[in-house]
Amino acid sequence: MKRLLSLSLAVMLVMAFAGSALGYGGGRWQGAGLTPEQTTKMQQIFKENRALMDPIMQEIRVKKAEWDAQVHSASPDQGKIEALSKELGVLKGKIYSARAGLNLRLAQEGLPTGYGDHRNGRGGCGGGKKGFGRMSRGMR
Repeated sequence: MKRLLSLSLAVMLVMAFAGSALGYGGGRWQGAGLTPEQTTKMQQIFKENRALMDPIMQEIRVKKAEWDAQVHSASPDQGKIEALSKELGVLKGKIYSARAGLNLRLAQEGLPTGYGDHRNGRGGCGGGKKGFGRMSRGMR
């Protein structure tokens, strides 16, 4: 049990430092035709959003580590696993709300959001191309 706890804490520490070292936001719009004022405004908005999302992301990492430890323990507690799963769902909902707020704020400032209907005209990862994959060939 001590070994599992110390391993969980070590993983959480590594993830916390790795996440803060990555740094994100603002860089992907360099060269997008933004004025220096727009770039500064965008960086400020991302900084404020990061301050809002970082504590939530840290809490998700902790809850996920607890969930993993519970699932892989010698005697998993189903009630605890379900409670942690619900908590993770609530936290992920907060992340989606923060992302929506970020997009709204960027749009209000007339800045590009970077999300939405821009990949192959369908939005989302991969663009949802028609005619590819098993489902398009009638193999259900």
